[in-house]
Amino acid sequence: AGLRFGPEVVSSISYQVYNLFGKNFGLVDAANPASIVSGRVLSHLFDLYSNGENQLVKLVDTFESLRDAGEPLVTTLEGLDVVTNDFWGIEGGWKVDVTFVHMFGVPQKFVDELPDDIAPAPDGRERIEFDHFTNPLYASVPNVAPVPLGTPLDFFGNTVQALGFELPVEPARMAHILTSWVIKRAWNGLVGIDGEVKFGGFQELFEEEEEEEEKEEPKGAKGAKRTKGAKNPKRMKGAKNPKSKKGGKGRGTKAR
Repeated sequence: AGLRFGPEVVSSISYQVYNLFGKNFGLVDAANPASIVSGRVLSHLFDLYSNGENQLVKLVDTFESLRDAGEPLVTTLEGLDVVTNDFWGIEGGWKVDVTFVHMFGVPQKFVDELPDDIAPAPDGRERIEFDHFTNPLYASVPNVAPVPLGTPLDFFGNTVQALGFELPVEPARMAHILTSWVIKRAWNGLVGIDGEVKFGGFQELFEEEEEEEEKEEPKGAKGAKRTKGAKNPKRMKGAKNPKSKKGGKGRGTKAR
């Protein structure tokens, strides 16, 4: 029958998750599994069955629950087993918590907060269908499509032709606003359609990290003056040394 690429297929959460994150869990192109671009060589980072559970199925179920609740797609997969990846020099045998921020589609609760005259729906249609605006100007938000090559653009009063990577102003601005809203909305956590907490919140993540950094401060440094909210400059946020943490646990964030 062949593949269909209508909006109902592209908007499928499972399609998006397996297409974007499948390689990170070792899923490969069945037709050519040994290919360097099939995923296993370059992108395999985590054991698919970490904690004895298929993590991609878990991610799909969580995202679908959040989508059905009108919430943004943000969640943390805890205790993922890191596998050895020789290409990137990663030594396996340790665990990490990874927070996935999936910027796909437009959450219903975001749309509910917009004024009625912003991105109005065409006659006879809903404001969003298949997780996207039906208004043609904003149809590609948040993955905004660039202006077609050769399109006339105003550049400080001069007309120039688009090079094919410029983003149209209105939908790009809408995507910017949506991204800020996602962080704010998920700050204190997110609850799915089933009433269960699907994400503990960004505030919880940052507070845990600050507590870890305070514990790591050298002895005698407690009396030292430190700027309020300043981070430890010796360690990048979320960075872990897999060799020193073998068998231990780290934290990371993955956004698509």
